[in-house]
Amino acid sequence: MPSLPELDDFEQALVDQWSEIHKRSALVHILMVALAHGPKWSGDLVDFIDNVNGGAWGVDERSLYRALRRLERSEVIEHHKESVPGTGAKRKVFTITASGRRVLDEYEQTTLAYLNRLDEYRPSKTSGDVSD
Repeated sequence: MPSLPELDDFEQALVDQWSEIHKRSALVHILMVALAHGPKWSGDLVDFIDNVNGGAWGVDERSLYRALRRLERSEVIEHHKESVPGTGAKRKVFTITASGRRVLDEYEQTTLAYLNRLDEYRPSKTSGDVSD
């Protein structure tokens, strides 16, 4: 795979800014998809996020719980507490609600529908096409 050209400071700042915006939005989507697969506690969710994005970016604990609280306030997820075997501790296990499933399905079929078609519009990296 050919290496990408080095970015100047301005270009790198744009990539960093876009990446942060994307991560915040993607985190909510990834959490909803994870919970659509079944109940998960925070450790499971972190593993799911790492697997989905190939370790390209991680999520800190504060950001994770902030996103989970927002989703709970929106009533698209909920949690219950389960005992951790052998420790006596309890942990929150999150699940998607029926409303959450409907919202996720609609979001993917409308707002994110373009993602399935985007590759057919992307110029080939070998063509040298840098059109507007």
